[in-house]
Amino acid sequence: MKSLNSIHDFHLKVDNQVKNLTDNLPSLKCKKGCSSCCIDELTLFTVECDLIENFLKESETKIIPAPSGNCVFLKDGFCQVYEVRPYVCRTQGLPLRWFEDDDSGDEIIEYRDICPENDDVLDIETAESMKLWLIGPFEDELRKIQMEYAGNLNRTPMRHISGF
Repeated sequence: MKSLNSIHDFHLKVDNQVKNLTDNLPSLKCKKGCSSCCIDELTLFTVECDLIENFLKESETKIIPAPSGNCVFLKDGFCQVYEVRPYVCRTQGLPLRWFEDDDSGDEIIEYRDICPENDDVLDIETAESMKLWLIGPFEDELRKIQMEYAGNLNRTPMRHISGF
């Protein structure tokens, strides 16, 4: 069986960075128990699906799938696989910052966004960059882990994880 150590290490690294960011923004509403973004449409790389599947096999608790429209693992507003939740769930709701080329390709433009639940926590337009999650570096690292693990960048809807 392929090793899942790299995804465990990656999640720890992400959690540490998220903690650093959220320690500076203690009033963020997106925390354990917030489920506004827990929807069916999220997809995962194989490495994260396998991590969840292993957790489910080892878990003594029977997971009952949530109704369609909600994340399959949501129960009474809480995540049933919180310990092994994927990258997207670990960073969902954070104030975001990313860069894209403009239409001409001559200029790089910075974009910012924040979960509507946190609109009153931070002025996203004027916030210091250290208070925002930079999209790009961690996603690149996750893609690299997936390629080393599975040799492809295939994604699976969370509801299609084995047993659901």
